[in-house]
Parts: sequence; structure tokens; C-alpha cells
Amino acid sequence: MCFQFEDVNQDRVLRFATFGVLDGFMGHNWYLRLDQVVEKFVDDGPVSVGVRVAADQLLYVPIWYTMFFSVLGLMEGQAISTVRRRVIDDVPGMVVTNWKVRV
Repeated sequence: MCFQFEDVNQDRVLRFATFGVLDGFMGHNWYLRLDQVVEKFVDDGPVSVGVRVAADQLLYVPIWYTMFFSVLGLMEGQAISTVRRRVIDDVPGMVVTNWKVRV
């Protein structure tokens, strides 16, 4: 099966590209600030890595999943109540699964 450009959902590509810009901005700033904060309180080494990973997993991951489902759901035209329900129903389980896989 050959790739056909006509088969590409251009609206979906645009939604994910838009989210990618927001994600890049948010992630870039998160990691800059995280480094600044950690460097004030913890010396470089294994402990600072552990603090960064813990902060990333406990603070950033839940926010990232919430943002992902919210932004994409709203761009797809879903009702706010639908997006809210999906975040409430899906994000906690996804965060726990992320922890199992990444930590």
C-alpha cells in the first residue's frame, strides 16, 4: 500500500501541529524553570536528577495530559463538558501508567 496525500486528515495534522507549538513552548519553559529551581536547592548529582524526575512526574505529567486532552478536544469541537469528563475519567489512570512505564 502506497502513501497517498489525499488520505491525510489535514485538519488533524493542523490540530497536532498547533498543539506541538503550545507543547514546545510549555515544555521548554517548564524545564528551564525546573533547572533554575532545582539548582537553588540541590547540588548536581544523582539527587538533583531524582528531584527533577519526581517534579516532572508529579507536577508536569498530569498538567501535560490535561492540556493534551483539553486543547485537542476543544479544537475538535467537543463540548467543554465532554472534554472535562474525559480529563476526569482518563488522566489519572494515564498518569499512573506513565509512572509505571517511565519511573
